[in-house]
Amino acid sequence: MTAAGVFTSLRRHPSGALLAVQLLGVLLYPLMEETGAGRVVFNAFGVLVLALVLWVVVRSPTANWIAGLLAAPAVVFSMLGAWGGPPQWLV
Repeated sequence: MTAAGVFTSLRRHPSGALLAVQLLGVLLYPLMEETGAGRVVFNAFGVLVLALVLWVVVRSPTANWIAGLLAAPAVVFSMLGAWGGPPQWLV
């Protein structure tokens, strides 16, 4: 299948792509939970899932901006907490 075919399939069935990404997260979680860097990567993966959910639901550009504004500090605090910051910073 060509790249254009994959993109067309994703546009036709976005919830299928979302399901595949969530299943990938379930499979990768046991590999990443042991280290601080793994937790940061898993949190970033969660932000990717959030972006995909917003793409599937597509309510308005405003909702995308609000989600981005909420996700960015969560990722930053998770990185700071995992790399030696105060435990209160963990999200």
